[in-house]
Amino acid sequence: MSNRAQFVTRDSLAQELEEAIVSGNYAVGARLPSERQLADRYGVSRPVVREALRTLKERRLIEIYPGRGAFVRRVQSSDAVSQMQVLFRRSQVTARDLIEARSALECKAAELAAMRCAPEDAHALRAVLGKLENSADVVEQARLDLTFHFGIARAARNPVVESMLAAVAQPMVELMLRSLIDPNVASEALELHQVILD
Repeated sequence: MSNRAQFVTRDSLAQELEEAIVSGNYAVGARLPSERQLADRYGVSRPVVREALRTLKERRLIEIYPGRGAFVRRVQSSDAVSQMQVLFRRSQVTARDLIEARSALECKAAELAAMRCAPEDAHALRAVLGKLENSADVVEQARLDLTFHFGIARAARNPVVESMLAAVAQPMVELMLRSLIDPNVASEALELHQVILD
């Protein structure tokens, strides 16, 4: 075993491979070297390689197919969303925390959308508001409310804003459902949505 093997652990190997993936040395869909090749290259045992690959799979950087190998997977916004939702649960995020974050996020998204909105974005947002105005079902209203805000985030043309909004969407739906039960709140919300669109 080489001197280097004394310093290569499962975690350090996973970190090195992650950096190679993130930097583009391994493109999306590319097959990583085999366990044997990685073990030889880094001077470690195959079980160490296997554990490092398992770590990368848990981080959603690769997919492992038995008999075929490990392949770099395409990153999806849902990856960030699920991680942030775990963070929210573990950090015991309150309703107030969510409302403050949502307010800051949606204000910035609306500002960016006002500068970058295409005609088709505005048309889609108007259509959603029309459906929202005519809906009497609270669950449908919450869904349309969310659709409206996702439309603004898309119109902002910033994938980070869109991912961040998606991360707070699920817990926000619960708050929306509670508030939309009050007809006065629902009516006021509709007026505010129109102001945002204008």
